[in-house]
Amino acid sequence: MAEETRIDVDLARRLFREIGQIATELKTAADGVVHIRSVVPAPWGTDKYGKKFAEKHDPPAQLVLDSAGTASVNLTELYDSGLTSVAEFEVIDRENARFVESSGNS
Repeated sequence: MAEETRIDVDLARRLFREIGQIATELKTAADGVVHIRSVVPAPWGTDKYGKKFAEKHDPPAQLVLDSAGTASVNLTELYDSGLTSVAEFEVIDRENARFVESSGNS
């Protein structure tokens, strides 16, 4: 077991807040592309060249959009659980400090 654990809680909070901001921006960008695609479903055209382009490029593009949505959800969960973990660490650290002080082991 470690003798001590040190965490820069202010830095950790900043990091998790930045992750939350990235998640929000990623979701906004992906939602914007999805909206554009719903308004203009075949921007490359519907002729034989457009259809050939769509056959080649639409599946990977859809995969990127789906992955961006999943990533934004996962990053939001990391943001939430990270901030919760930092708060829980602070509570445990204060409780342990009180225990050490009250037992005369400081």
